[in-house]
Amino acid sequence: MGDDYGHGSHARHERLGSMKTLSKSHKCHWSERDRIILLESVGLYVSAGLPTDRAVGLAAEGLSRKKRSSMERAAQALKSGRTISSVFSEEIGLSVSMAGLLACGESSGGLAVAFKSAHAVMERASTVKSSCLSALAYPAMIGLVTIGLTIGLMEGVMPQIIPMLKGLNTDLPALTVASIWLSDVLSSHWAVILAALAVLLSSCWGTYRKSVLIRRNVHVVLLCVPIVGSLTKIYCLSILFRSLGAMVGSGIALDRAYDEASAGIPLIPMRDKLQARLERISRGEPLQSVLEGVVPAYALSLISAGQDSGSLGMTMTRTADIMDQRLDQTLKRMTSLIEPVMMLCMGSMVGAVALSIMMPIYEISKTLQH
Repeated sequence: MGDDYGHGSHARHERLGSMKTLSKSHKCHWSERDRIILLESVGLYVSAGLPTDRAVGLAAEGLSRKKRSSMERAAQALKSGRTISSVFSEEIGLSVSMAGLLACGESSGGLAVAFKSAHAVMERASTVKSSCLSALAYPAMIGLVTIGLTIGLMEGVMPQIIPMLKGLNTDLPALTVASIWLSDVLSSHWAVILAALAVLLSSCWGTYRKSVLIRRNVHVVLLCVPIVGSLTKIYCLSILFRSLGAMVGSGIALDRAYDEASAGIPLIPMRDKLQARLERISRGEPLQSVLEGVVPAYALSLISAGQDSGSLGMTMTRTADIMDQRLDQTLKRMTSLIEPVMMLCMGSMVGAVALSIMMPIYEISKTLQH
């Protein structure tokens, strides 16, 4: 069974990849929020008894021109006999795990339930992602304000003070000399610096997106960063268990569900590590023993209990909920620790500029007093 499924899984991934390649020239960009809204709309129409091509056509109303054109192509493909899972994989870039969930719904006659499950999984994953970004938004804003305030002092205040400092005819402190040099560089070469930063960032991002090796190395480093690495791992495991719970609960075989759910993990090292254990599931090993060393101990206990009781799908969904709660709690603690650190950094940078101005004046005042 393992070998047969492995070959079938490989062929399925090849088909999905070829469909995405063929449609790349005319496929528009769909954000995760767009996909969630589309799945919800189509699911509502399908649950009302409409055929899939009609449901997709109605869901296209109100979309942008490119997205509406994409849905028109999808409706035509559905009329010609294509499955909605393959069409959505091609047109909107639906993940392998969610496409597998829809495919199971089509084959079992429970497409409306499959749409509801896929929407719930993607909505929850989007909520967790938004929580992570929101928790980091305030520290990031403080950092940007600190950098902007420092550059403003260097550009607006230092040029007015520098002539006076240079006219003191005395040895200036090292901090003042460094501030004067930085102000001169920013004043003279700000355009070159901005252009260089833009080119560097765009080059790094382009290389990251195109090179699998670079992405893998970045992900390895990310997992090694204290706190951030553990948070990222919990987020990925939450996605894994939520997708697994939805697919197993829909009647998909565990080995197929595991393959498709692990394929949706965004971190390459974790995805490779999980998919390397697929053969053990195909041989019939219990899921908790396969995931040992990858997931926390409490999750292994819950999985074991779920397999013994025959409620593995519901148990894995509940495990994902627990992980989401722990992720939220850890994010709140991390944010409460980051905020004072950022404020300290902000005060230090602004204080350094102020000291660079005041120190030579203070030295001159002491000399005059003596």
